[in-house]
Amino acid sequence: MTSTVIIPAFNEEGRIENVINTVRQANDVSEIIVVADGSTDNTPAIAESLGAKVVRHQRNLGKGAAMLTGSAAAINENLLFLDADVSTFTAEDINKITDKLHDGYDFVKTHFQRDSGRVTQLTVRPLLKRFFPEVFERFPEPLSGQIGITKSALNSVVVARDYGVDIALLLDLYKKGAKIAAVEINWLKHRHHDLARLHNMALQVSREILARIDDAIFTSGKSAVSDELSLVKG
Repeated sequence: MTSTVIIPAFNEEGRIENVINTVRQANDVSEIIVVADGSTDNTPAIAESLGAKVVRHQRNLGKGAAMLTGSAAAINENLLFLDADVSTFTAEDINKITDKLHDGYDFVKTHFQRDSGRVTQLTVRPLLKRFFPEVFERFPEPLSGQIGITKSALNSVVVARDYGVDIALLLDLYKKGAKIAAVEINWLKHRHHDLARLHNMALQVSREILARIDDAIFTSGKSAVSDELSLVKG
């Protein structure tokens, strides 16, 4: 069974070539889709020149929306989503993800060493440790955008349209009892974002976590969680 690699991209003309060339070296990938999410630079033209299928949004709709567009355009059941702004990602890393999908996993979450992750360390992991300890223990990089997922699993949940998509997928599929693997991949280097963008990312991912904290599946008791929140609000 082959896989489709989907790369949501917003003005990534300086990075998209490296990502596509890395994907082309991987095993069992028969399709590469770049979702130009409102890009106004040469991202679509570069991607097409390298043989990728390009799907365009007329305006920037957000990461989750781009993921859904890419999934709808994909011919394969097994999907890999890769960030367009990462370097040091390797074909071997892609193979690790596709191997797990071939083994029957519904969702493959990656973890790695990297030189950033401020939203993860300062916002997401503290919330997960307190309210979703099982997820905290199993998935060190809950916001990793390098994931594998079956189209069936993706279509089984409501997909957030913005940066909240990664944590929402993890929590909802964990709740549904999906077969989830965590795999370690190469050290990654992301583009650094300014504080304004990090602020928006933190708001979006926090929204998805907070929307789920009263779920008894993840907590020792709904009333205990509600009581603690009441104390915080007070």
